[in-house]
Amino acid sequence: MAKRKTNTETDVQAEDKVTEPVVADDTDTPVKPVDEPVVAPVEKVEPTKAESVVEKKAEKRADNVIKVFNNASRNLYEPATATLLKSGETTDIFITVEKQRIINNINQLNYLHGNCLVIQ
Repeated sequence: MAKRKTNTETDVQAEDKVTEPVVADDTDTPVKPVDEPVVAPVEKVEPTKAESVVEKKAEKRADNVIKVFNNASRNLYEPATATLLKSGETTDIFITVEKQRIINNINQLNYLHGNCLVIQ
């Protein structure tokens, strides 16, 4: 009859077969010196306001402007384009959003303040 192996005998054999991990030897490769980074000259750029760029582009075309006269005794604010409509003056609203949105805002201001804004 053959001798049966016990759990302890198989565990010992498994431990004997464990090998150590292979580690690369870095002594053969030469160490390269670190070069200083090359820095390109930086051009000085002046920041520009996005609103002024949009307004300049809008000024080129006459159909991108809505002229509004304010008959009210106080200044009013058109919120879609952030334009202040001064009392007794004609103001140019540059179309930076949908034209219908601006017209709807003017109609709402007229409803709230008694038809004080006139679109020219």
